[in-house]
Amino acid sequence: MTFPKARLAVAACLFVAWLGFLLFLVIDARKIVLSKPQFLIAQMIVVAEVRDQGGIVDPEVAIEQVLWSSDPALKSMNALKLPDLSALAEPNGYQGTRKYLLPLIQSPAGWAITPIPRLGAYPAPQVPVRIYAWTPDTEAQVRELIAAKK
Repeated sequence: MTFPKARLAVAACLFVAWLGFLLFLVIDARKIVLSKPQFLIAQMIVVAEVRDQGGIVDPEVAIEQVLWSSDPALKSMNALKLPDLSALAEPNGYQGTRKYLLPLIQSPAGWAITPIPRLGAYPAPQVPVRIYAWTPDTEAQVRELIAAKK
C-alpha cells in the first residue's frame, strides 16, 4: 500500500514543479531583451520621449539623455527628427507615448533607428528595426552593452 502512495506523492511533486516552471516561463517572457548586434553597430544610443499623434508615431523626439555617442559633440543634442519612427507599430516595440531606448545610426538622409543586422546564415529578421521601452531592466542591459563598446 505504501508504494502506490509514494508514486502518487512523487507524481504530485513533479506536477507542481512543472506548473512552477510554466509560471516562470510566463513571467520571464515579459522581459525585454535587447538586440546586442543592433546596439554594437549603433553610432549613438539615446533615451528619448516618443509621442503619439492620433495613432501615428510623431517623428520629432525629445532626447532626454545621450547614453553613448561615437562623436562626443553629439552629447548635447536635445531634439531629433526620425522619419522612420512613423512606420513603427507594436511588433517593433512601440507601446504608445513614453520614454524609449533608441539605438541610432547616421545615414545620408540623417539619423535613423539602427536596423537589426542579419547574422551569418540566419534569415533577415521579420522586424527590421526595434525600439525598447525605457525600464530599469533595459537600462541595466544597455549599461553592459555600452561597457562592451568601450
